[in-house]
Amino acid sequence: MSGRLKDYGFESEMYDHTIVQVVRDVSRQLGFESNIVQVLWMDWEARFGRMDSDECNFHGQAVLLPKRMRGALDPEEWKPIIASRLIYRRRLRRSQPWGKGLDILLGPLLVIIGGAILYRLFGPEGIGIASLIYFVLVVGPYIGEPFHSGP
Repeated sequence: MSGRLKDYGFESEMYDHTIVQVVRDVSRQLGFESNIVQVLWMDWEARFGRMDSDECNFHGQAVLLPKRMRGALDPEEWKPIIASRLIYRRRLRRSQPWGKGLDILLGPLLVIIGGAILYRLFGPEGIGIASLIYFVLVVGPYIGEPFHSGP
């Protein structure tokens, strides 16, 4: 692809849309169902730290790609990177069948322990807002991840 795309505009939107189509095509070829609807360009990903130029990841309905690579590759050139990640995820899930059970056990434990700590720190008067913040920032994303992790 010649030159870098502008951050926003029609060309950029078409580029992202084409990458979404590439993800769907690769997923179908590998036998996955794909719920990807958007591309998120970022240089840092919360669970894995800095994203290398040849990395991608999936979260919910988004494919995560390194921001500095936006426009550097044609959408078709992302295929091997996307396929590699999809295959890796499949193997990882097969090799860790205990993962879902662990999530089911840790979710309630996270709620109980976190609630007890908040109650101890803030008492009955201040626990309301602290609990809300805790559930939105910690418990919600943890519990929601297993349901939104597939491409």
